[in-house]
Amino acid sequence: FHHIWLRDHCLCKECLNPATHQREVDILKLQLNMAPPKVRVVSDTVELLWSDGHATDYKSSWLAQHAYKGNKKLRVKEELFLWDKERINSTTLPEFSFDAVTTNKKDLFEISKAIIKYGFAFVNDTPTELSAVEKLAKSLGCFVRETHFGRLWAFSNEVMDHADTAYTSGFLHAHNDNTYYTSPAGLQMLHCVHHDGKGGESLLVDGFNAANELKKEHPGAYTFLTTKVLPYRYIDSERHLKAFGPTIELDPFSKDFHQIRYNHYDRAVIDCLESDDVPSYYKAIQAYAEILRRPESEYWFKLVPGQLMVMGNWRVMHGRNRFTGRRDMQGCYVDKD
Repeated sequence: FHHIWLRDHCLCKECLNPATHQREVDILKLQLNMAPPKVRVVSDTVELLWSDGHATDYKSSWLAQHAYKGNKKLRVKEELFLWDKERINSTTLPEFSFDAVTTNKKDLFEISKAIIKYGFAFVNDTPTELSAVEKLAKSLGCFVRETHFGRLWAFSNEVMDHADTAYTSGFLHAHNDNTYYTSPAGLQMLHCVHHDGKGGESLLVDGFNAANELKKEHPGAYTFLTTKVLPYRYIDSERHLKAFGPTIELDPFSKDFHQIRYNHYDRAVIDCLESDDVPSYYKAIQAYAEILRRPESEYWFKLVPGQLMVMGNWRVMHGRNRFTGRRDMQGCYVDKD
């Protein structure tokens, strides 16, 4: 460790406020060539005494945990279950009860792990009142995100409340929501509380698994979609939203999958690429879309009243079969944080 780093990260109450966990060290008072005149190791503790008389102590375990990038992985790797149709149908689905998740911390912990692992989870026996959606979101320790769709939603295909294909009865290909926001919602909750017709089956596709297949089958396309920033937009009579991002975003440290930003309905005009990149874009995006639309990539099921679905919007894409009759939905977005 560099001496300036050791002084900067001092854990004493003068340097790290114990009430706020915020750092109090003035960055301008640190010297690049500073060095502690005295250093000693006592059992598993490293003790440093600086020239101004300040003392810093570190446990060896803390130093090992926070070693530089080259000496360790930056964080514990999350357990992910990448799935296609065959894998998800051969495993026990992540299902929980509404009462358990909203009253029992152990069940709340288990559903949180499941959402990370599989990218989605079902909450059964959910009341059909809209307030139940917010209660579940709050139980997860999340903040309901208010967007142009509102804070909590109750909508049907009979009223076109917003300029969005989701408010129709037509077929929806698998996609991520909010691609036109700088930071798309981290979770989405959907609850079908009424349907008096046929069709309307829900579709999920694991965007991480599809990206992994793309990397193996089309490495050039994978490189393009992980490095090129592309535009997305939403336009209605009151607003024009626009955001940019790679289709497949990688963790900047581990290079693991971090976020999928894919929605072919909300693609903005592709005027941000060099001329030579345009054919590469279409080749790459078509290769990814072809994997997403393979029957073996798709998990189809029917949402029914009482069964709420929680999706990780940065990973899992969702879609819907066309349907007849009236279909009433509830839901909300939740911030990734």
